[in-house]
Amino acid sequence: IEAVSFDQIEAPVLLLSGELDSISPIFMFDSLNQQINSNESVLLPMTGHHGLEENYETYNFHIKKFLSKFTLNS
Repeated sequence: IEAVSFDQIEAPVLLLSGELDSISPIFMFDSLNQQINSNESVLLPMTGHHGLEENYETYNFHIKKFLSKFTLNS
């Protein structure tokens, strides 16, 4: 398997991070955001590294919003 750099990703990507995340700080989030061409990014306010646990409603809102763009119509 050949490694692919982030700028070669063509699939839609949702980047979620907490503004208080000390494990994956904002500069890492910003760097990924710049490297991935086709993405949506959300910085969750007052949230640390465990966004799903710390800010459940906002976290899920953004995931559902992102995924709704790809729902197939019958």
